[in-house]
Amino acid sequence: MSTSSDVDDDLVNLRQKLSLLPSISSTASSSFHEDVEYRTKDINTCSLTDFMNAEKTIFQPTTETDMIKSLIMCNENPMEKSSLFRSLIEHTEPTVNAQELAEHFSLAKHKEKDSKTTQIDEHLLRPFSECVEQYYRILYRVCECTEEIKQELRHVKSERDQMSEDLINAENAYTDVKKRNEKLKLIINEHKMNTETLKRFSEESVRYTEEQKQKYAVLKQHAQEKLNEYIYILIKTNINYYIVLQLHFRANSEIERLRRVHGSETEAVQTQLRYTQLRVQSLEQELRSVKQELEQKKKENIELTNICDELLATNKR
Repeated sequence: MSTSSDVDDDLVNLRQKLSLLPSISSTASSSFHEDVEYRTKDINTCSLTDFMNAEKTIFQPTTETDMIKSLIMCNENPMEKSSLFRSLIEHTEPTVNAQELAEHFSLAKHKEKDSKTTQIDEHLLRPFSECVEQYYRILYRVCECTEEIKQELRHVKSERDQMSEDLINAENAYTDVKKRNEKLKLIINEHKMNTETLKRFSEESVRYTEEQKQKYAVLKQHAQEKLNEYIYILIKTNINYYIVLQLHFRANSEIERLRRVHGSETEAVQTQLRYTQLRVQSLEQELRSVKQELEQKKKENIELTNICDELLATNKR
């Protein structure tokens, strides 16, 4: 960031100027050694004291002030410098009163003109003035960096909230799909049970039909044997032919009746068998459709699971 590089340059310049302050003080004291006491007293009681008091009123000492001073006086270690900047941004957002600063420097300049120690004050106050200006310039740039970081933080928080909302929606959709999957499983199990029941009923119907056919064959054979016996007895005992015909007609009628009864029973069983087969076919079709729907739901479930995993991984990052 260009602002950070400018702040670093300003810090280097400010530190160099601060390092020159002791040499300036010693030079001034050696040049005017005749009246050291007088000039020192003047400096302590006149413009320098006023300047320091005014500086304290412009910027009240706080924890943030100590942090900025530490930042100015720190070594060339970039890790230490970045740590101090981070602490300053997290704890404060200083504001600079440019009007008060201008009034203070104009007042100090006016006092310096009226002072007897103008030369020493200029030597001493110029580095202080430059340092203070550099100091407030750094504060202003730090404020700009703080505002940019706050905007980025708000943007990241909004993205986090949106991702959390998307994750909640995905979890709700996953829960709905899971519930529908459970319902489909229950329906499939019920269809399987119904299919097995109908298959058993169909097998029992086929077995019953076979038993009825066997009974009909046995009954038919028994009736034919009885008829043959009656005919043989009638012929043997010389009974009237008319009686024989009547007996034969009765036997045929009985056989026809039994045939009709058996036919109606057979048709009923066959009808029931056809209905059972149709029911089994419809249930098999429904089972196939339910299986297809279940496969589709499983695919959707897998897709939703992948989306949830991606959202969780993105949220963790």
